[in-house]
Amino acid sequence: MKSRVVLSSLFGFTSTAVSYIPKRRRNVLLLSTKHHQVQIQEGPQQKPTIIIYYNRCKGAVDNLDKLVATYSCHRKTRLSPMSLFYNMLHVSAYNALVLWLSVEPAWNQQKRSIRRRMFLQELGSSMVRPAQARSTRLSRSSSAAALLQVQQAETAPAQEQKKKKCHLCRGKRSVHARFCQACGQAVCKEHSTVVCSACSC
Repeated sequence: MKSRVVLSSLFGFTSTAVSYIPKRRRNVLLLSTKHHQVQIQEGPQQKPTIIIYYNRCKGAVDNLDKLVATYSCHRKTRLSPMSLFYNMLHVSAYNALVLWLSVEPAWNQQKRSIRRRMFLQELGSSMVRPAQARSTRLSRSSSAAALLQVQQAETAPAQEQKKKKCHLCRGKRSVHARFCQACGQAVCKEHSTVVCSACSC
């Protein structure tokens, strides 16, 4: 890069990748899938068409970078695949929020300032919950184990009991939604008794 001339452009591999030197010791690298020809604008800056197009449309990219940096899970790493994975995770989470709000626009409407944070918390919890449920090893601390039991109880689907015929009514076609606490059979009002919570203990 030190031997490169200022305001020079170098197209690498194909014409879709460009290296531009706007000033000394500054290298701008861009990759485009839209541009397939080597084109440099005439003028004092001698900018490639790829950079001119990026500068015209970069508002959305910069805005997304700013939003992603607000709630980031990025960790210091020397591995470029890990860095790419973190970036993909951030962009995917933001895209998920956009899709969710297009389906449910009234979701947490009164909390617009923290709506994205709440969505990311719920998204992270829903991604971790199946792994917690599959885990055969118990949590080391009792508080973590208790929290896991509470979460599993909250997420357990409630079993709906369908209406059935009373098993004591002979020949009648009456359908009832009451069930005996002892045997679990369907019963009607005539064949059931009401017991208060004080007497049931």
